[in-house]
Amino acid sequence: ECENEVSERAIADAAYFSECQRGEGPATNAEGREAGSVNLDVYAGYTRAAGGLKVLLPIVLAMLTKEALTAAAGFSLLGWSSARKASADGEAGVPQVVTVGPLVQYTMLEGGGALFTALVLSLEAIAGWRASKMLHEMMLRSVLRS
Repeated sequence: ECENEVSERAIADAAYFSECQRGEGPATNAEGREAGSVNLDVYAGYTRAAGGLKVLLPIVLAMLTKEALTAAAGFSLLGWSSARKASADGEAGVPQVVTVGPLVQYTMLEGGGALFTALVLSLEAIAGWRASKMLHEMMLRSVLRS
């Protein structure tokens, strides 16, 4: 008897969830569905919940710094390879001089870029956690009030 009750409940739950997935359940009928792009107010609310400009600005600055370091590393490598090509096109029998300085510079710039990438990801994770915590708490308060 208990097995029949459990299986009937499972069938009823499955039917309810399939209705919800098709958009035919009570929650979707009551609220309706919206189509189109996300309103800018939604993004602004999420940004405020994450901490506003005091969180967004450091993320953007860290992203720009990371991109600048990566671009500088590329130019450093370009300069080093151009210098090597020029010395290879020089006189025959003259040994090529291998300089390590540009490679160290390139490595340091790319390493800095990697550190700023880690910083950006950490800041985004913290901001996302903070925003989701605040928004879920607001949603819970709203549900409990009704």
